[in-house]
Amino acid sequence: MTTTDLPPTNLGPDDVDLAEPEATPVEGVDPRMRDRWVEARRAEGRRRLRVIVALVALGSLVGIGYLVANSPLLGTDTVTVRGAQRTTPAAVRAAARIGQGEPLLFLDTAAIERRVQAVPGIDRAVVTTELPNTVVLTVTERQPVGWIRTTGTAPIALVDGSGRVVARAETPPVELPEVLGAGPVVALGHTMDLPAPFRGLAALPAAIRLQARRLVVANDGAILKMRGSPPTVGRLQLGPMHDIARKGAAATAVIDDLVARGQRVSWLDVTVPEAPVTR
Repeated sequence: MTTTDLPPTNLGPDDVDLAEPEATPVEGVDPRMRDRWVEARRAEGRRRLRVIVALVALGSLVGIGYLVANSPLLGTDTVTVRGAQRTTPAAVRAAARIGQGEPLLFLDTAAIERRVQAVPGIDRAVVTTELPNTVVLTVTERQPVGWIRTTGTAPIALVDGSGRVVARAETPPVELPEVLGAGPVVALGHTMDLPAPFRGLAALPAAIRLQARRLVVANDGAILKMRGSPPTVGRLQLGPMHDIARKGAAATAVIDDLVARGQRVSWLDVTVPEAPVTR
């Protein structure tokens, strides 16, 4: 083929047929929809930022609070004991076992109360705190209703209305009756093997209990020997140590009547409270 046979290459623009067709323009996104999408993304970012800031702030507050709570600013400096009379405050503090500087906000108050209530003379204990540095131990003591003579340097054992030995003393308390026949004295803080006489004393009216000088317990019942010079009633026969409240009420009524009439008797038997007998 000669050069004269080649197709002409010098064509004008009107003579050229392009191989690829012209692209169709893409339809644009609605600007309002695009703005809403952008705003939603921004709002989501702001929410995430607020959450992160809140978590960081909370963590910082917790950390600061923990450091302050464990710092000397809120550490135990003073332990105050209230309500203790027979039991020494030192014994209550020793039982509580609250360390110097122990964080006030992290005290195990229930455990402290249990330890204090284990003291023989303590019936109930309540632990409170007073910021910044004070722990208050408020105790209710067990009240003895009688005493038993024993041996040792403190030969008087004081026993409460449940039969528990709550204290030892060198001399008998004049306001409490001696109890005979209740069995041997047990260790301090323990309950007597025969607690019924002490429960009976606790059930008696206070007026009769304060006049009692000695309670003698025997197989055929209990006899209460009374104080006085001479007493309105010399001896109060209680019988078995049950139903003592009714027996005490019957004895009170008879004694009040005797006092009103100016009479005295050597013996009052309220074994049957509905039918008291005097002689």
